[in-house]
Amino acid sequence: MRRRRVAVTMALSLTLAGCGMGVAQPSPGAQSGPQASGASGAPSADQGQPGGGLASPTKPAGAVQGQGGNAGTPGPAPGAGPGAGQGHGPGAMQQTMGAGGGMRADSEDFVPASQLTMEALKQRKNLWIDCNLSQQRVYIKDGNQVLKVMATSSGLDTNPDNSTPRGTFQIGQRDTWFYNAQEKEGAMYWVSFKGLEFLFHSVPMDQNQQIIQSEADKLGQKASHGCLRLSVPDAKWFYDNIPPGTKVVIHD
Repeated sequence: MRRRRVAVTMALSLTLAGCGMGVAQPSPGAQSGPQASGASGAPSADQGQPGGGLASPTKPAGAVQGQGGNAGTPGPAPGAGPGAGQGHGPGAMQQTMGAGGGMRADSEDFVPASQLTMEALKQRKNLWIDCNLSQQRVYIKDGNQVLKVMATSSGLDTNPDNSTPRGTFQIGQRDTWFYNAQEKEGAMYWVSFKGLEFLFHSVPMDQNQQIIQSEADKLGQKASHGCLRLSVPDAKWFYDNIPPGTKVVIHD
């Protein structure tokens, strides 16, 4: 895969490989840690039927909304049909707009928010992340149980330089910001899953940490250089709560 070194405005050097903004060297503040409790017991790629999509999970009685979430099955991709993604009716993925524009949480919680903290997730023996590229959804699962689902934008997949890797990976390091001066794009709340080149991170931002709305509007469809984009609230939740070492399975 072609790689080109570029200068950045933080203590990271970035490489235009895969994500196009993958991290070559972590900053001193980049966080990492031992494999989370139970991560080694996560399902293998053929467990939890990752290729089968979501089998109509239901939210338990008394479940509390987190970053966004109505009861029912995942709604359509943002922008798909009248009223899609506006949080109206069962199964609609809630979008909460903030002052920055594009500050929306395209996600649903299927358990109470208290069960979606870092400490609570560490206690789950079969925690894993199911990234379904055909649906453009990221599922947080405990075995076959869906805990949370988020809209994503994976790589365009038009050539090797903008494709999201398929396979089984592991959550690695994380930090709060990076900026790629050559691409004129950065993102908040990045978490690596394949070396330091492929990341989960927020929708793209400019050098002033303002959302690039034209890119944010693509959430729910293929759009990236290979990384997995999330809304800003979802990226922050992921950064704050997904334990290091959690298994990541990416498939079509």
